[in-house]
Amino acid sequence: MPGARSAETDTADPKALVARGYDQMALRYASWKVEGNPAMRFVRELDSRLRAGSDVIELGCGRGVPVARELAKRHRVTGVDISAAQIELARHHVPEASFVHADALELEVAPGMLDAVVALEVPRELLIERAVLRRQDKRTGQIYHLKYNPPPPGADLEHRADDQEDVVRKRLQAYADSTAAVIPHYEKQGIVRRVDGTKSMAEVTKLVFAALGVGE
Repeated sequence: MPGARSAETDTADPKALVARGYDQMALRYASWKVEGNPAMRFVRELDSRLRAGSDVIELGCGRGVPVARELAKRHRVTGVDISAAQIELARHHVPEASFVHADALELEVAPGMLDAVVALEVPRELLIERAVLRRQDKRTGQIYHLKYNPPPPGADLEHRADDQEDVVRKRLQAYADSTAAVIPHYEKQGIVRRVDGTKSMAEVTKLVFAALGVGE
């Protein structure tokens, strides 16, 4: 795995801090088992709406599992991540896809190659609530939410370290410092489509598909 930089070096560079963090936790992140991931239902439905052999770019692909691996079964997938360690794992797990170690803001994409960039807009405090109230069943790996998807009686619940409120707030700040600039970057190309992420999962899914031009 790539070597780690010092925290002092990264202080003035939030992107370097994010990259270093994911480099250091790459193997631990990969070991977390999540069953019933609702994001994969969305990915599979998107897959079914795309023509076979479509070009798909996944920004923030991580280790390539499960999204890139699923989409690479039928499409030409390019994964991009700021973490060199995650990209190394992705190339191992999904050899049929292509992976690029890069900052999304510095990625060179030919004009017209991207159809749309969807920005899900959700108030900060709602994002915190959605994350902090998540719980994982230690026996099954199933993810629940104490407010929106309560666990059944007898579930052996764990409040994961990455869902603690202080950690979530730091993650959101890191996003604001290092990733949020992706939106104005692509707005200059006129391809950003904003979607209200406070609606139900079904409504948001329908709006995202419409924004991508693959709606019903």
